[in-house]
Amino acid sequence: MQDALAQVAAAGFDLSHDFDTRAIADLPPGRGILIGNSRALWPLFEAARRDEDDPLEHYTERVIDT
Repeated sequence: MQDALAQVAAAGFDLSHDFDTRAIADLPPGRGILIGNSRALWPLFEAARRDEDDPLEHYTERVIDT
């Protein structure tokens, strides 16, 4: 989990918190990750930005889906 959090932090999503899913819902044991960003995201996003509809959404999907 720490490797995944470090990877998204390196892409600008530098605010994250892992949590026990049972604490918020009636679910089997598991871990969730809340991911956010500060202004650290913007220079990295601009450097990687592609000419596409919803570029931030696509950048986020590329980073988090890897």
